[in-house]
Amino acid sequence: MNWNEDKSIKMNLDRTGKSDKTGTTNKDIKYDDILLNGNAGTTNKNSDIKPNVKYNDILSKLDKYKDENIVPMHMPGAKRNKELIELYMGDMGNPYEKDITEINGFDNMHNAETIIKDAFDEAAELYGADESWYLVNGSTAGNMSAICGVTHKNDVVIMARNCHISVYNAVILNELNPVYIYPEYDEEYGYYKGITLKEIKFIVDKYSSDHDRNDIKAVILTSPTYEGNVSDIKSIAEYLHQYNIPLIVDEAHGAHFNFSESFPQSAVKSGADVVINSVHKTLPSLTQTAIIHINYGIVDVERIRRYWNIYQSTSPSYILMSSIARSLSIVKNDGDKLFAEYVDKLTILRNGLSELKHIRLINTDDISKLVLGYKDAKWLYDTLFYKYKIQLEMSSIKYVIAMTSIFDSQEYYDRFLAALKEIDEELDNRFLAALKEIDEELDNRFLAALKEIDEEIDESISKYDREDILNSKVDKDLDNRFNSIHNGEADNRLNYSSINNQDNGNKINVADFRDEQALTIAQAFNRRDLSGCDEIQMNNEKIYGKISGESVYVYPPGIPILCPGEVITRKIIAILEAAGEAGLEVVGVKEGALLCLR
Repeated sequence: MNWNEDKSIKMNLDRTGKSDKTGTTNKDIKYDDILLNGNAGTTNKNSDIKPNVKYNDILSKLDKYKDENIVPMHMPGAKRNKELIELYMGDMGNPYEKDITEINGFDNMHNAETIIKDAFDEAAELYGADESWYLVNGSTAGNMSAICGVTHKNDVVIMARNCHISVYNAVILNELNPVYIYPEYDEEYGYYKGITLKEIKFIVDKYSSDHDRNDIKAVILTSPTYEGNVSDIKSIAEYLHQYNIPLIVDEAHGAHFNFSESFPQSAVKSGADVVINSVHKTLPSLTQTAIIHINYGIVDVERIRRYWNIYQSTSPSYILMSSIARSLSIVKNDGDKLFAEYVDKLTILRNGLSELKHIRLINTDDISKLVLGYKDAKWLYDTLFYKYKIQLEMSSIKYVIAMTSIFDSQEYYDRFLAALKEIDEELDNRFLAALKEIDEELDNRFLAALKEIDEEIDESISKYDREDILNSKVDKDLDNRFNSIHNGEADNRLNYSSINNQDNGNKINVADFRDEQALTIAQAFNRRDLSGCDEIQMNNEKIYGKISGESVYVYPPGIPILCPGEVITRKIIAILEAAGEAGLEVVGVKEGALLCLR
């Protein structure tokens, strides 16, 4: 791939398709939360403010995009569903009219005593935690607060290698020494599976054989994964607690788990010590909103609170806090109905997706995640967007992810399934056409071979007695060649797998790496600061064996394939090149080069 090539595709969407229905506000629905307390009584419907079209900026682009009738099979969980937003958040109105700071009567998030403290307590009760605090800097702030709050400089932590980049940033800031667990992964598609108790025991015992087990200050896991696979949190927590080791779970994609038995058990209920949820991912809250939950017993709550204050803005947005409060109010008061309808719709959708022939619905632990396997996932991702106006959450090399929530409309699912059925039918036609072409070529080769054999038999008759011919003593090789033709093996260049939708010839697996750590991340950054880095092209043989000076990851999901301090190998370069060739965003690669420590 030419990394200098501009591969951007200009968006040029038409305005066809049905627009979303706009419902009327149900005046009977009232929630006693931060948003209600901050309601100035003015909504968009009654406002005299007119759309300002003279600026060409991010806001104007967002305003145009909302009318493009694009199906949002991605986060955030409110899903731009006008009807439900008006029904449940109609009193949001113009956010500028409600944007305040810490004024009289509205508490202070960093020293919560009244309405914000009440909101924290309600969240803890809803999730079953001992304490819960809002995060306006996303789950990133929660991960960093939890990790720094239970560790000290140079401590040892055991962490899954598929953790989010924010976990690695906490490792950098506290100069921790990570011991990695490499989770099992699916060899066909390249997604990570959940981590088992057996894997945790193995890594703890392995470390303890050469070191003091008491050096392990935390275990950090991502559960569920981006694809919706969960780890055995309950068993892992019980095991770790025998040794007084706290378990931190980045459950960013599992904020909805607690509200239906159709989903896995939440990490809070499973006994994890600190759990972080991104409420904006799967619940109807604004982007950047999250919650950190704490269970008492092992962790120092006040140390975590200290770092929670450090990593949060001193000017927290009341709009963001209001959206967290409202999303939880919706779940508390109307969640049973909304989640029951949601699961019913999901079940029907998943049944339809399972009938596709060439696009595979991959089963994961969380049914809200629609993971679809296909040999050229980026093609499928782009086709759904540019042809059908359906925006997915992400694409890897061999699978895509569509995200769902309780705010999805039936229209979204109908359009999504109809588009995939049409694509699948087109792929089926291509498959049959390719089979027909191969069959015709085999027929031609078969007839040509028979003619050649017949001519050789004619020549042999003049050399052999009739009895020898009848006893098949003419040429045993002729019979072998006939059978090879009959069995479709005359030319091994005719490879049926070339038209099989599960094999595009690319054997690269983005999860198939076991990096050699030459330096800890902190040591690598210290060396980089002192001695600098060189930019070396990935196609330069000199890059192999060099030590990385930067994190390199495909985004989304933001899992480092290469960390600072790790050795650059041919396999790593092959994975990065394959991701780039597939059109994925690879962060840390600059014009085809990597930063290498001097």
